[in-house]
Amino acid sequence: MANIVEIHIPLVPAPDLELDDYAYPWIDQVEDFLSDLEDEGAIEVYDDGEQLGDAYTFFITEASKASLLAAASRVATLDGVPAGVFAIVTDDKAPEETGRRVERRSVRGCRSCWKPPSSSWTACTLTSPRRCGPSSPG
Repeated sequence: MANIVEIHIPLVPAPDLELDDYAYPWIDQVEDFLSDLEDEGAIEVYDDGEQLGDAYTFFITEASKASLLAAASRVATLDGVPAGVFAIVTDDKAPEETGRRVERRSVRGCRSCWKPPSSSWTACTLTSPRRCGPSSPG
């Protein structure tokens, strides 16, 4: 049974668009971001993104729940991504859109645990190290 995190993003057009501009450029931005994480081996894109109701949903897997949720948090903070992102933690045996809902904040902080930035903490990443910690003298 594989962990899957669905990343649900409100289907809101980007602000300040010209008449002929694509209304949802953040979809391509998120796809590129998740593809980069996949290339790094941090996650795997489980399925193509799709519109589900009033949200656009991305599916990721092949990592721990914590790492998948960290990736969802990073998506929520990408420039241009609408506020209101949430994740559904599920598995490959569960019916679609069922699972535990986890709100994702749209604030920047540590890339893994999403603590607010502080000068006394080093930022961590999805891969290594997995935890924040006090900064060590340079």
